[in-house]
Amino acid sequence: DRWYTNSEGHTHTGGGLYLRPMDMAKFGLLYLKNGKWNGNQIVPEQWVRDSFQMHVKFDQSPLSHVVGYGYLWWILEPDPNGSGKQFINAAMGYMGQYIFIIPEYDMVVVFTGSAKKIEDMFMPINLLYDQILPAAHNEAHAKPISPILIEFYNKYGAEAALSRYEEMSRTVGSGSDYDMGEGQILRLASEMFRKGDREEALSLYTKLSQKFPDPWQSYVGIGNVEMALGHKKNAVIAFRRSLEIKPDNPWLVDLVKRIEKELKEQSDLIGKDTAALAKDVNVLPPTVLLSIPHRFQEQDAPDEGWDAETCIQMGMAYYNQEVSQKIICSTGKPAHSSLYSNEIDTALNVLGVQYSSWDWQNRDLTQFLAWIKTNLSKGYPVFCGIKVYPTNILNGDSIILF
Repeated sequence: DRWYTNSEGHTHTGGGLYLRPMDMAKFGLLYLKNGKWNGNQIVPEQWVRDSFQMHVKFDQSPLSHVVGYGYLWWILEPDPNGSGKQFINAAMGYMGQYIFIIPEYDMVVVFTGSAKKIEDMFMPINLLYDQILPAAHNEAHAKPISPILIEFYNKYGAEAALSRYEEMSRTVGSGSDYDMGEGQILRLASEMFRKGDREEALSLYTKLSQKFPDPWQSYVGIGNVEMALGHKKNAVIAFRRSLEIKPDNPWLVDLVKRIEKELKEQSDLIGKDTAALAKDVNVLPPTVLLSIPHRFQEQDAPDEGWDAETCIQMGMAYYNQEVSQKIICSTGKPAHSSLYSNEIDTALNVLGVQYSSWDWQNRDLTQFLAWIKTNLSKGYPVFCGIKVYPTNILNGDSIILF
């Protein structure tokens, strides 16, 4: 971003500022929020208000909808379908660049262009009044559909509420009196979560994350449910997906840092417990039996077998999660027809599995056995790679489940 300068190097601040559309929108948002950015007053609020006042009124405007001028901001007439009380402010640039600030709908609209004809340069103003403002008005005054969905949910359950939403999405047009936006169905998911239907809420949030284009709120919902279920690692993954879409979310950044700190402290504590138990491994019960469901390798397994895939499948089945071995294999993006040990972490993370790993820098066999027995005594399945010599395979021959 830069200003236009003349041949003598002087900045021409009356115009000639080169901006990307995103930066134009940020500048507009700064003024929409009366000079504040992330809670900090960047531009004096009084200056913003004075800038938007009509200091010059046009009795006969050469431009449609333009009625006056403030301090470097054009003043446009209010939305004809709106309250009629709030003017629209605009920055107009050469060849059709526009920043429209519309307080009535809490909205900033940006246009860029390369118009050569004078009449084409003002086309965005007509688009604003003919297309954008009517749509914003309809959305602002639309009836929320969330009460209908929540009523269906309370009477008939989650599936009925979701079916009702899908049905109305198909039958209700864009000019409807109902608001069918993402926020409405998110309120249903929030109600499920509030009433304790966590699995249903998680399922709905997951569907919404795949349905809408920028589902940062859905991923926040997934993270909240995962936290309530005690799945902190899954929660961090969901929260980070939300931050990828909407990075300017400081409270979520802080939350992720706190959770990751807790996870590290828990991991350190487990490490200390394991080291202490290694001094006397006999304090653990000699035999621990976990009720892990048995699974055979699936028929379409390759000749070299799906031992890692089968073990992961059995471990997930232990927690009532059924996933096919073929899908498990694909999530690890293996270089071969089956997962090698260096690809298992990728598969587990994609599948959303919470797990801890033994530090292979630690070669103490006694501590390793104590770590296995500690996890088994807590009810956690453990699987290990076993190398059978002689072999040409570097990353483990077989995976076995304890």
